[in-house]
Amino acid sequence: MKVLKYLLFIVCLYFYIFNPIFRVLGFGVIKLLLFVSIIYLIFNKGSFSSFKYFKKEIILTIILIAYSLPLVMLGNGTALMIPYQHVVWFLECFFIPVFLLSFFKNIFQKQSWESSVVIVGTIASLITLHLIINPETNIWVRESVIIDSLDSFATTLYFRGFSLAESSAFGYGVAQGLILSFCLFSMRKSFLYALPIIPLLVAILFNARVGFSVVVIALVLLIISNRIRFKGIITIVILVYAIILFVTNSTFISDNLRSLEWGLSFFDDTFSFFKGNASDSNYDVLLNSMLFFPTSLLGIIFGEGRSVYGIIDGSDIGYVNQIFTGGIIYLLIMLYFLWYMYKRNLKYATDKLYPTLFIITLIIANFKGSVFFVSHSFFRLFTLYYIYCIFIADGKIIQPADKGFDKKLA
Repeated sequence: MKVLKYLLFIVCLYFYIFNPIFRVLGFGVIKLLLFVSIIYLIFNKGSFSSFKYFKKEIILTIILIAYSLPLVMLGNGTALMIPYQHVVWFLECFFIPVFLLSFFKNIFQKQSWESSVVIVGTIASLITLHLIINPETNIWVRESVIIDSLDSFATTLYFRGFSLAESSAFGYGVAQGLILSFCLFSMRKSFLYALPIIPLLVAILFNARVGFSVVVIALVLLIISNRIRFKGIITIVILVYAIILFVTNSTFISDNLRSLEWGLSFFDDTFSFFKGNASDSNYDVLLNSMLFFPTSLLGIIFGEGRSVYGIIDGSDIGYVNQIFTGGIIYLLIMLYFLWYMYKRNLKYATDKLYPTLFIITLIIANFKGSVFFVSHSFFRLFTLYYIYCIFIADGKIIQPADKGFDKKLA
């Protein structure tokens, strides 16, 4: 029975983080998990009472909805989904974690939060590796099993998008970047946290290069906090060398040349950007073609109630779209909300690096798309940790003194 419950826990956590959109359903499986969570909380008043800890978060969410709703109704109709996204964000990012932490309380008290998330991230990365090695299976999954955002392009992109998850081109890579960062943070507790690093790197490389940005942030935080030791540096060097040795002595490069060229171009673009030569790169597109704002002062302050995402001569940048939707005021409300969550998370965090990693990730990811208070996989990871820390601080969950699973790993 315990084994079955643990398997159910892993499946629920996988669905919560990665939310594959199965064609047979037509929507993400997280909606089924949300339905179960709501039913559970309705009949479990003790768990439902946990929302007393989130009064300010509820008020700020209502403010976001109340501010954006009349604006988008008066706009041209291209942003009507935005208030709905804020509602979904709160439901998925608060209701489901409260359910998971309540129903699987015994597991969270035996096994650390990091190890649970790393296990799920590793499973997802191994699925990615299987799909890369078997491209015909990946095509079948993309065409018959799941709905992937990449398939909305006029030309189907099969050199990337190897996952059983929503948003392989964005959210999946950022989430895996965070999970890889958790491995780096936890390697001092157990060397076995180094084992998932290679499959996690591959998962980022073949899906969403933006995930590398998260790993770079994590390494900088480790250096600044003096948490990375010589042993850790040597381990990372050995892992990188192992990857190079593998790809240079197999047919892996020739079989996946286009995917590797695309993934590794992230580093070329980044180095060129810092050298001041970013022409024709993603950075050039973002900072030149996509960086524009409403032309009127009222539009900049209050917005125009519309989105410029996905239109001709539009912009993918979250900040641009948020200003077009609700102006500087709308953006400032969201930034204050983020700051409040960051400060509160920092106060109760089991590891002080996590809140900083999360907040910087969200701020950077918002350049690639509108992520503030939208239920992306990496934002769901943040709120799961956020609520986990609050529950520990209040005694609703007892953090395992020996880190449970981590001790077994060691």
